[in-house]
Parts: sequence; structure tokens; C-alpha cells
Amino acid sequence: VDTSDLEKVLSRLMKKRYLLKQGQHYRLTSNGRIEAMRIVRSHRLWELYLTQRMKFKEDHIHGSAETIEHLITPDIELELLKELDFPKEDPHKKAIPYDSRN
Repeated sequence: VDTSDLEKVLSRLMKKRYLLKQGQHYRLTSNGRIEAMRIVRSHRLWELYLTQRMKFKEDHIHGSAETIEHLITPDIELELLKELDFPKEDPHKKAIPYDSRN
């Protein structure tokens, strides 16, 4: 990764208040943790949808989920959750994170 590209991404995350710089280190804010959890949840839900409903093989789903995770709106996420009956794990047996505030 080009250093300037990394600096742009870090700057963008700080502008969105997802990341704080503390000295030479960075840490996620509470909003950053919530957003990270949302992206992981979207990714894992999409992988589960592809394997359960579209019958894709597990080794053919990651790339699609990498793209789609950023496009899933809250409404689409809710539909996926309902369709999949609020699953606990993705196809790889990894936990699907839920916001503990709900």
C-alpha cells in the first residue's frame, strides 16, 4: 500500500469521526467500532445469503461480499436479517456481530 494512499484513508476516517490519532497510534472511536461492526455484519449476512439462498459454494462468495458490504443499506440489512431468520453465524462459522445497543 502506498503511504500517501494510507494517509488519505486515515484522514477520511478521522473526518468521519471513526478514528482518532493519539501520538503515533490510531484507535477507533465508538462510532468507528459501530461502523466496523455494521460492515462485518453486512459482509457475513451477504455470504450467508449467497450460500443459503443462491446456492453458491463457500469458496466463491468472499469477493462479492467484499464489494456488497459497503452497499447494503439499513433497509436491505433488515431484509437480509428477516430472510435469514437473524442468524448467529456466517457460512464459515464466524459470529455475526449485532449492535449491543439494540
